Amino acid sequence: MFLRLLILTALFGYSSFALAATLNVSPATGVYGSGSTFSVRVAVDTKGAAINAADGTITFDNKALQVVSVSRSSSIFNLWTTEPAFSNSAGTINFSGGTPTGYTGGSGTVMTITFRTLGSGSARVNFGSGSVLAADGRGTNVLTSMGSGAYTISAA
Repeated sequence: MFLRLLILTALFGYSSFALAATLNVSPATGVYGSGSTFSVRVAVDTKGAAINAADGTITFDNKALQVVSVSRSSSIFNLWTTEPAFSNSAGTINFSGGTPTGYTGGSGTVMTITFRTLGSGSARVNFGSGSVLAADGRGTNVLTSMGSGAYTISAA
């Protein structure tokens, strides 16, 4: 009986501690005037698990938004295999960073993107792809979801 309880606890107790993480943009919504600039923070929520790397491709509507700059100055990562880089013509931002010490937290800044609005209407910012790697010695991808942003651009 004790052995059966021990096995069930090990199986179900361990499986309930599933590793999970999300990539988000913040703010997720906003209203901005045409020709103005605003910043979007790319953040990771580790859901209590330790992580040591993340990468991704962010897509944006290049008819409505233009990247002015990408900053990693407040990032939780200090090693970059791919420096944050953008292409306004393609409407993409790529990044790949990590830290040897690991990070656990609910809203760790990966980078900050400053956009300039073009015209008026609506614009979306989405993750085209991504991964968040656990600090488990195996590089397990623990990414479970990726958020997006929806912004309204009002006429000047």
